[in-house]
Amino acid sequence: LLTDIVMPGMTGHELAQTLRQQRPGLPALFISGYADTDFIPSRVRDTSTAFLQKPFTQSEIIIAIESLMRRY
Repeated sequence: LLTDIVMPGMTGHELAQTLRQQRPGLPALFISGYADTDFIPSRVRDTSTAFLQKPFTQSEIIIAIESLMRRY
C-alpha cells in the first residue's frame, strides 16, 4: 500500500487499518508533505510500515518499497 497520510474523507492510517483487516501485515508506505515529525504517529514505525517525507527522489521511494517487500 502506498498512500498519503492526509487525504479527504479518510486518513492513510485509516485506509491501512481497513485493508489490514482483510490482509494482516500488509506493508504500507506512508508519504506526507508535513514537516512536523510529531504529526507522524509511532505506529508508522512498525516493521510492516515505512514513511517518506515529500519531496522524495525516485531512488528513495524504490529503496523504501524494496525494504518493505523484504520484510513482508
